[in-house]
Amino acid sequence: MFVNEEERVTYLNRNERKMEVVSWCGLPLLRTKRNYGSSTKKMHVGCWRASIHHSSALHPLPQLAVEAQIEHSTIKDAVGCFRPSADHSSALHPHPQVALEPRIDNSPVNYAPDAEANEDTLSSLLHHSDDSVFPIQKFSEKQKLAWLQSQMIGDHREFKTPFGMRRLLYADHTASGRCLHFIERFLQEHVLPLYGNTHTEDSYVGSFMGKMTLSAHRYLKNVLGASENDVLIMCGSGCTAAIKRLQEVMGVAVPSPIRQELLDNIARSPSAERERWIVFVGPYEHHSNLLSWRQSLVEVKEISSTGKGGYIDMERLEEELRLARASGRKNILGAFSACSNVTGLYTDTRAIARLLHRHGALAFFDFAAGAPHIEIDMRSDKEDGYDAIAVSPHKLIGGPGAPGILLMKKSLYKLGKQPPSTCGGGTVAYVNGFDEEVTLQRSYFK
Repeated sequence: MFVNEEERVTYLNRNERKMEVVSWCGLPLLRTKRNYGSSTKKMHVGCWRASIHHSSALHPLPQLAVEAQIEHSTIKDAVGCFRPSADHSSALHPHPQVALEPRIDNSPVNYAPDAEANEDTLSSLLHHSDDSVFPIQKFSEKQKLAWLQSQMIGDHREFKTPFGMRRLLYADHTASGRCLHFIERFLQEHVLPLYGNTHTEDSYVGSFMGKMTLSAHRYLKNVLGASENDVLIMCGSGCTAAIKRLQEVMGVAVPSPIRQELLDNIARSPSAERERWIVFVGPYEHHSNLLSWRQSLVEVKEISSTGKGGYIDMERLEEELRLARASGRKNILGAFSACSNVTGLYTDTRAIARLLHRHGALAFFDFAAGAPHIEIDMRSDKEDGYDAIAVSPHKLIGGPGAPGILLMKKSLYKLGKQPPSTCGGGTVAYVNGFDEEVTLQRSYFK
């Protein structure tokens, strides 16, 4: 077992062939050694095939499977897989690599993403083989929290101050979560070695990543309470990109240089004015849910707070909804924060959704600050359900690096047979020399 960063070598005899498992900076590596006459040559395993030309470098990533071509025969070994050691089977260790021993055998390793799509996230990340796993249910909430805190990257980091070295205390989780060791290790060991373009379906890595992405879509839709009538789009960075994408698919996002000209044209046409979207926002919106609407083609109206606790004034909202309907406005959307970034107040999203739907309006909620603390249930087919939501996964613990999430009803997609909001790789079915046959990304409607 690897107990520190020093090299520790285990020799396994296998058909006149020896294998070394080397620990380097906490990462398991593999290299093969075979006798050729009286001399011994070492060959380091790279990404997929062993190469004598690369014998001076150890590849920093553990592999799921490698093929070494030796004397016209193919030798396959599953490496980088671990099982809990017997003497650590009853405790959650803050640094699992210390309590694990390598498994090197000829059995195939299957990391098909959809095979574990519905498993508990923590369990699937901690234990990704068919070995016996820790029964997580036996641990108390306090023990789970202590273990999770031990997995925080940078938790013990120190930095220089005018008063000497001080331990880092991170207290800005409203802005962003922090990375976790076991998630980053899982990505490094089981995702990045097989990383490829998700749109390149005729290669193994492209197919692998495509299946993993679709599996993530299905898992997220299930967790967020979505139905077949909803579409989940991963986009950009946080709620900023998600809200921008919503505006694009609604047909209200335009470049700033031509915005005023378009608004002037709309004002000259009574029918166009009636078709123009009106968006109601709250008094404490996340900037992404306020500034971006102001710079679009919609008419923005802010609903004030009650003054009693700072909550949204429901009576004022209902009055504005009636006035909008009386003026002939057809397209109405309520865009409210589920939780304030500033005050921390929760919004009664169910009550607001019911009120909006009662007046024929759509309900959109920004869960940027709320997602880490609120259980989200889309249920878009219900009276108190949501028509669209935006989530910033990077604000969750372990979430940095994840894209923003837009989950919405398919009926909100207003582009029809027009090109997608963003044309490029993965959005076209066929391109010729004169025009393009464009479609929505396949993953949008899975």
